[in-house]
Amino acid sequence: MNRRLVCAVWALAAVAVTGLEAPRAIAFPVMFGFLCFVPGFALVSRLRLQSLGIEVAIAFGVSMALAAIVTEVLMYAELYSALPATLTLALITLTACAWPVSRTRASQLT
Repeated sequence: MNRRLVCAVWALAAVAVTGLEAPRAIAFPVMFGFLCFVPGFALVSRLRLQSLGIEVAIAFGVSMALAAIVTEVLMYAELYSALPATLTLALITLTACAWPVSRTRASQLT
């Protein structure tokens, strides 16, 4: 299955469990996976790295950085709650998934 499609579906699932206030048994695994890996995978998958281990490590770091930045900006703006934070991260993820990849540029990176 296409990684970009998985990231997009997972982002929408995260918004759904947050917006519907799903039970913790359902929301925790969805949100944990989303916050830890999905935004980073959506961005890092465009690099087409050779090693899955390196891709996972970079995706984790990028996801944590994005989550921290989004949270800090919303807190300073006094707009923080779970739904706006999740919506912002999902928007970043969906934008990265929808953005077309240039074949020539991707081949130059590897």
